[in-house]
Amino acid sequence: MSDYTDASTGPYVIDAAPALEAVPTFDDAPGTHGELVQLDGDERDQLTELTRDLLAKIAA
Repeated sequence: MSDYTDASTGPYVIDAAPALEAVPTFDDAPGTHGELVQLDGDERDQLTELTRDLLAKIAA
């Protein structure tokens, strides 16, 4: 837990532990168990296109 002081509300405490426990990790994803996933040609092309689009939006 972290203690913070805010002039408008006074001291308050934030407990991030419940939120952090709810975040899935790669190892928690169904069917992955941490191993790499093999993509076929179409899936790889789609992922490449989505990645390029995302990077272009970030750069814009």
